[in-house]
Amino acid sequence: MSLQGDGIGDWVREVAKQANKLVIVSPFFSVNTDMTNLIKGISDLQIFVGDEFSTNNPWKIKELSEVASADVRCIYKENLDGRRLHAKVFYAEETSGRCQALVGSANFTVSGLTSNKEQAVSFDSNDEADSLIIDQIKQWIDKLENSARYIDWEQAEKQYESSRRNFERRPDKEFENEVEESPSAVYHLIKPEAQRHWVLKTRAGSLGPSQWEYFVKEKVISVGWEDIVCDLSEEGIKPSEYSLDVLESSCKKHLGSNNRSLKHAAKSIYWFSREFSKQDRVIICDGYPASQKKDVHLYGLAIIKDYAYDHSESSWWRLKCSAEIKVIDMDIPKEVFTSTLNNQSMLHTIHEISKDNYDRFLYRIREF
Repeated sequence: MSLQGDGIGDWVREVAKQANKLVIVSPFFSVNTDMTNLIKGISDLQIFVGDEFSTNNPWKIKELSEVASADVRCIYKENLDGRRLHAKVFYAEETSGRCQALVGSANFTVSGLTSNKEQAVSFDSNDEADSLIIDQIKQWIDKLENSARYIDWEQAEKQYESSRRNFERRPDKEFENEVEESPSAVYHLIKPEAQRHWVLKTRAGSLGPSQWEYFVKEKVISVGWEDIVCDLSEEGIKPSEYSLDVLESSCKKHLGSNNRSLKHAAKSIYWFSREFSKQDRVIICDGYPASQKKDVHLYGLAIIKDYAYDHSESSWWRLKCSAEIKVIDMDIPKEVFTSTLNNQSMLHTIHEISKDNYDRFLYRIREF
């Protein structure tokens, strides 16, 4: 038994790589392409989600339900005596017979696995003291399965679309007209439909200089770690070919194997080079700790126009995506960030957020 804390996403990834059976119990479910592809390959996959389809994107969940090995169901509150599913449990089996489980606060979402402050306890059947708990978790999953129903996709899709329309109608008609009639305004960045939504810092570390002026001048967004990017370029590895293993190896070389920021650096470079896509929306700002009281500087917004590339002749950072940039350059109360983006702190270089949170953030900054 061990406490995972900030390593929850790493634990899930490593366990999933070895699993032939994986059970995910998560009220909210939203993962990136890399994790989706990983769990798709598991021969026996069970997913139980909550019935909040105003938030859970049914199309993304349906994609997994169509994989031959996947059994995807919903725990509707009427099947739990009017109570909603709130438990977060991951359970995995290997062909060797080894079983592992994780019980804690983290939903199976990008923020739950990577950026939120979560805690969870892991159990391993190789530890004799954990075997009894593993058996109890298996029994609990069996009981939960009896309460699960296959998803009414039509109803789920209606709930999701209705929720989005209700949110978009929340601003008054004047705001709707403003979006339609002022394509150069900040708010046009809501449309057309984005692939994914991100928050990006412009600084190297917490105290390094901001690269915002270069973003604007070259119409790009970028991340640093120049020595790592340079080494990979010299080895003939393109950004589209970066893997987490290659990046972690390079990060160990430059940062040291015990550096606390090693995995963060590898993940940030990976997300930027492999996960950022055309039409993705990006909020560009300074990071902030949970204890910060002062306002947070919002530099601007961006729409990604092309994938990451290595501009070897650059006088500053080399790993870039071309982008349409909307300059804002103003200080925004930290409360606007925390209440709309659901991040009490934002110290990592890259955070993924939901479309609803992105929309709420744009609506709130109209006040300023």
